[in-house]
Amino acid sequence: MFANVDWADIGKATIDTLLMLGGSMVLTVILGVPLGVLL
Repeated sequence: MFANVDWADIGKATIDTLLMLGGSMVLTVILGVPLGVLL
């Protein structure tokens, strides 16, 4: 079933996804907390 899956690519894609998620969370907190306090 998974004979043609390159697990190294899966690992790299997982790391990339987690980095994008972490970056967006940081930006959301940096922008969202001050905006929430002001409003």
